[in-house]
Amino acid sequence: MTSSDLNDAALQARARELTAQGYERMSVVDATRGEELAELYEELGNEVVVLLGAVPAEGQECTECLSDPGLVTLFVRKRTQV
Repeated sequence: MTSSDLNDAALQARARELTAQGYERMSVVDATRGEELAELYEELGNEVVVLLGAVPAEGQECTECLSDPGLVTLFVRKRTQV
């Protein structure tokens, strides 16, 4: 197992945690665009978590395009009212 395998495993584990907490995987984009989208989702009343790395969509077979190290994955859920 390589260090990138460990990073991928940790990334996948964190993605599963977020999904269990009610977050939805919204998109995989380059880091600059990710910052812009995170701000937009927050302005729309959402909580946003940005993971460094690409989390494939459930059931996605080909992940070759997700190997770029400059990608981030956005997870979003509606902000809860306190």
